Amino acid sequence: MKTIKLGILGAAKILQQALIDPIKEIDEVIVVGIASSSYERAKKFARKHSLPKYYDHYQDLLNDKEIDAIYIALGNDQHTEWIVKAAQAGKHILVEKPVCFTALQFDKIEQSIITSGVILHEAIMTRHHPWHRKVNEIIQKKEFGNLQQLTTYFTYQLNPETRSTSHRLFPERGGGCLFDNAPYWLQLVQNCTDQMPCSLNGVSDFDGINEIALNFEANLDFENGLSAKLIASYDQPLNARHELIFEEAVLTVPNFLRPSYGQQKFILKIDQLNSSKRIIFDPENYYKNQIEHFVKLIKGEIEHEPLSKMSNRVLLMDQLDLSARSKQLIKLEMKDSTG
Repeated sequence: MKTIKLGILGAAKILQQALIDPIKEIDEVIVVGIASSSYERAKKFARKHSLPKYYDHYQDLLNDKEIDAIYIALGNDQHTEWIVKAAQAGKHILVEKPVCFTALQFDKIEQSIITSGVILHEAIMTRHHPWHRKVNEIIQKKEFGNLQQLTTYFTYQLNPETRSTSHRLFPERGGGCLFDNAPYWLQLVQNCTDQMPCSLNGVSDFDGINEIALNFEANLDFENGLSAKLIASYDQPLNARHELIFEEAVLTVPNFLRPSYGQQKFILKIDQLNSSKRIIFDPENYYKNQIEHFVKLIKGEIEHEPLSKMSNRVLLMDQLDLSARSKQLIKLEMKDSTG
């Protein structure tokens, strides 16, 4: 296949780290252009990063027949509209998480993807690392007995400089720490079990700016006894940690963001009653791995996760938000995470 030509919608700050730098190490794909909220901003970004094209409008980029795929780095509230339009234009799509924030929005997305036949991949970069496969292997082999509890801590304090404009601070734009932080947790839950929870509940005072969820606790309970918890916050010190409790050991994934910052060594910690060990992974970069994965999906070299898995992540976030607002436990009709 020819070199994949990628266009960008949105000039988000994350692009340098998530796309511009890591893509330089990948021969099969190049960035050829960008469209932003303003022509001048797109022009400035393109010149800074030596991109040959910049566009007056998002749709102009989608109309460019030279472009094969799109990276959507827009605010959460714009994802649904531009995923659908990109699919209609026949472009493969890599979109920042969350793909959207309501089940109704995902229904529109799913129909457009099925109709067009393009690839849609949600940029949950943490899954693109061997530690995910190792955790799944430990669970499948019951190396330490059954998995009983999974807890994710993902907390940090928002940069004050971004407070006035960030979509994170506007609930109508998908703001709040649930939608921002939960995709990492939910994707790991899906990596650990193929079941949907039988009940869930969310807890938040919604006491942040514009009544966003400044802090959020999410709980999932499964028929087999597994429980999963998320502690998310925009108002606590940085903590990005997964903790998996098995019958015979505790597995900790410390600082799961580490491989986001270039080539970084990674460690899993396993503690048992009278011993402990470390599983050490060679340095890798989440974002480079993610782009390589996206390229392989486009080329048909690997299978994509079912759209139902993506749909279930959105559904669970939607229902957790509803639970927290209604202050009620929600029971779900059980099904596996693939259908």
